[in-house]
Amino acid sequence: MQLENIYPIILAGGRGKRLRPMTSYRKPKPFVTLRSNYNLLQETLIRASGLAPPTIVCQQMYIPKVEFSLRSLARYDIFPRAIVAEPYVRSTAPAIGAACLSLAPYMTFVVLPSDHIMDNEGALMKAISEAGDIVNEHGGFVSIGVKPRGASRRFGYLHKGARVDDTQIYHSEHFMEKPSSEYAGQFVKSGEYLWNTGIFVGRVLDYLSAFQAIEREYLYFLRKSFENSRNFEIYYELKRDYYHKIPTMSVDRAILEQCTQRYAAEHDGYWDDAGTWPSYLKLYLMRLLGIIKR
Repeated sequence: MQLENIYPIILAGGRGKRLRPMTSYRKPKPFVTLRSNYNLLQETLIRASGLAPPTIVCQQMYIPKVEFSLRSLARYDIFPRAIVAEPYVRSTAPAIGAACLSLAPYMTFVVLPSDHIMDNEGALMKAISEAGDIVNEHGGFVSIGVKPRGASRRFGYLHKGARVDDTQIYHSEHFMEKPSSEYAGQFVKSGEYLWNTGIFVGRVLDYLSAFQAIEREYLYFLRKSFENSRNFEIYYELKRDYYHKIPTMSVDRAILEQCTQRYAAEHDGYWDDAGTWPSYLKLYLMRLLGIIKR
């Protein structure tokens, strides 16, 4: 599938808890710089520049930071399709659902968290392109994973089964978000599992159907929140009267663990969520030495 036909949904929020005092509630990880001229949100926007115009999801209080990040990328001609602002933090499942409501039902999207570090971005784009073909032909969701570097409990584990036709996409029978140490060890030992990167490809209609399957009223509240949003130019400020009725739900546990049509693609490159001080400092050093590059 042509990359320009795949619409990025970029998640740019969070609570800024894991890397304090460098991060805070007012400055979560997407707005932090890691030995670069750009913060992590800007690096993600540059990474996605070959795709369709992005939809950015953030909390309302971060809109000025998102706008500043975009202005600083003027030479890349990056112009978002929409900016969806949440009144409350409700984790990834509602945030992605709200972004999907700004797109047409037939569109293909890729979710890109904006607080991760990656290299070999050409390979990533190839995997996203193949994933777009798979979801358009078969439906379901294609999650991007990387080979585990150990039995860490910090990440989700994505089963990698039989190859789909002549592609680099694989059937995936099982996904578990942040398993126990025992399960993590078994998954790594089997050689059949990947760490979940949080990047996945799907179609808007399939995602909204999966969201409705969690609890029918949740999609109703999400739609009402979007339909009654304060809309100006490309901005959608979700209506808090409805949005607060949706519980906090991660997309991994609420949808990707539960779905029956799941695929995996292995990214042949480095990935880390920089979610702890040791991992952040390690990534900083690797960047400093030129081991990984944006």
